[in-house]
Amino acid sequence: MKRWTLSLLAFLSLVTVPTLAADYAIDEHHVFATFKVEHLGIGYVVGRFNKITGNVNLDKGQIDITLHADTVDSGHPKRDQHLKSPDFFNAKQFPKITFKSNKVTKTGKDRYRVEATITLLGKNKPVTLELKKTGEGKDPWGGYRIGLESTFTVKRGDFGMTFMADGIGNEVEMYFSGEAIRK
Repeated sequence: MKRWTLSLLAFLSLVTVPTLAADYAIDEHHVFATFKVEHLGIGYVVGRFNKITGNVNLDKGQIDITLHADTVDSGHPKRDQHLKSPDFFNAKQFPKITFKSNKVTKTGKDRYRVEATITLLGKNKPVTLELKKTGEGKDPWGGYRIGLESTFTVKRGDFGMTFMADGIGNEVEMYFSGEAIRK
């Protein structure tokens, strides 16, 4: 009986104890990537990408996120068409904006420093950001999830996005919040 109990406890610990060393897939229904950029020195344009895919493994230092450029959404269809044009995201020629980690360092409880490469308009640029794990746990459907969040800034001019440089700010504030499901 003692042997059976120990075996059961060992099995249950494998089933119920989470591990970040596991691979997680971005939950496309619970993820947001938004941007905010100054407009005419007066206000801001805010938008988001409606399709985001990717994978995360924090212990292995792997974060791969893809924003699908043709899903850019600023709440104004005519502006969205312009954002998809060669003046901005050039979504036909460059359908994906990618974020790929190069190094992930744990800096505190549920906090990480991420050195990564962003690829936009065919150009690769480094970015360093702080990432927070906002939570983790079982979901009602039998899966296991982690939540992640970060805010960081990129310069659109670094990627060659210079249309209307005198009216649209160069610095773009990015906000990412999402959940990933253990595979």
